[in-house]
Amino acid sequence: MRAADDIKRFTDQFLRDPTFFPSLEAALAPTSTFKDLYVENAAKELHRDIDQVLPMPDDGLVEEWPTWP
Repeated sequence: MRAADDIKRFTDQFLRDPTFFPSLEAALAPTSTFKDLYVENAAKELHRDIDQVLPMPDDGLVEEWPTWP
């Protein structure tokens, strides 16, 4: 979820793939009416919003402490 390219691919699939929501039997925003620029802007906004709420990446350091004092 931290990679902008992954978010863009997900956003494109979410909006333009007619099989993403099978019950709709159509894409939310078909390619013919929804420009690439709109998808890119939506992906950037989603990436920015997700980045604000995700915890910082784990640095691999673990603080060990005994379970019994």
